[in-house]
Amino acid sequence: AWFGWGKLNLHKERGQRRLNVDREMRFLGLWSAGSLLSASSSSRWGCMVRMVRSSSRSVVFNTRPSMTMMVVIGSQSFGSMAIGVQRQGWPKVIQNQKRRTSPLSLLLESHRQSHSDGNDGSNNTVQQKQEEETQQSRSVSEREEDDSSSHDPYVPPKVWTNGDENGNKGNPFGSINQPTAGARYDKELPQGEHPLQLYSLGTPNGQKVTILLEELLAAGIQEAEYDAWLVDIMESDQFGSGFVAVNPNSKIPALLDYDAANDSDDDDSNEPQRVFESGSILVYLADKFAGRHSFLPPQQRVEVMNWLFWQMGSAPFVGGGFGHFYVYAKKKQQYPIDRFTMETKRQLDVLNNQLQDKTFICGDTYTIADMAIFPWYGALVLGDLYGPNAREFLNVAQDYPHVIRWAETVQGRAAVQRGRCINKYWGNDDEAQLRERHSAADVDQALAKSALVDDEKV
Repeated sequence: AWFGWGKLNLHKERGQRRLNVDREMRFLGLWSAGSLLSASSSSRWGCMVRMVRSSSRSVVFNTRPSMTMMVVIGSQSFGSMAIGVQRQGWPKVIQNQKRRTSPLSLLLESHRQSHSDGNDGSNNTVQQKQEEETQQSRSVSEREEDDSSSHDPYVPPKVWTNGDENGNKGNPFGSINQPTAGARYDKELPQGEHPLQLYSLGTPNGQKVTILLEELLAAGIQEAEYDAWLVDIMESDQFGSGFVAVNPNSKIPALLDYDAANDSDDDDSNEPQRVFESGSILVYLADKFAGRHSFLPPQQRVEVMNWLFWQMGSAPFVGGGFGHFYVYAKKKQQYPIDRFTMETKRQLDVLNNQLQDKTFICGDTYTIADMAIFPWYGALVLGDLYGPNAREFLNVAQDYPHVIRWAETVQGRAAVQRGRCINKYWGNDDEAQLRERHSAADVDQALAKSALVDDEKV
């Protein structure tokens, strides 16, 4: 009772307009006016405090003009409900309590435990039957909530430290993610015969660049020939000293342009131009071959850049948010899945509205904005990014018809199909896969092999 009064006074001191009737206040209400307290002893308890039946009463606490609370004391008998201290220590039910419960629940559990441990078998009292009925009548949602709270909630420490307890255990990327940057070992990057050397992986961010390079070659720009080397992020290739020298952020893709060294006015400089971040590489290559293609038209440059930067800023919520928690996380949690599903659907709706009266993102012209957005959002609505289950979960077919139409149009381009298979080593046998690309013939062979497998299935 003192504890409850303390809570009441605390609320008064804080001047809250509404008094939150929490667990402690409910305890106070049950223990309030009219209750007869008596002490008795028990075979298993050092001391026992019992509350016998009291009549139905109501007590009104007038604290501040802005704050009034009424506690209604029910007429239901609480019989021999008790609390106490066991000679051996606190009752087991309190010691092993894992889920968050009210003090009243602890009292009921203590009382039930003491009777089951020490009684002579006459436990089928009206009190117990009422408690069992109450327990059975709990809703399904309450049971699920208790089951999901099988351990204490996470309380952030004052200073975070890296370890399995922070979510790395069971995380497919836990073995490679660290809170530090820089090279972890020495390894030089390979170099091919072409001026453009790409170090990448066939993920959505990697596909952006290979799609553009294949589009440039399809447009007849032979200077866009390139070597594409596989950087296997699951094997920590991105932390080798050579790759870190190109991209200190240790993320794919990264590009070296040896033509830039030849074009330099500094005769003593033979260093190639490094370019990292997929959006930066798209702009760099589009500008390098400006005037020979329509992928970054001068009259639409600002609009194209708007959507390119929209993709760069928005996609992490899809990949690192929705994709991680819905697909990759070992333990599924409703809160992050709901949070990032809502944001993913909002972004898809942004695209759907934009494409309602446009063939491509920026109008009738296919640009690097489409090349950047398609590997993430186009593949998502087509079911290629996270599978058909994610497509159904997001209700893509009903909600985003314009995005689907656009994605199917982009997917039908030959250069897109070529670019998507480069630096890829996973997927079904009928999906084109090419670990490294050093010539157009490499891509032709990979596509022909997948087509052959597809024909055999038919």
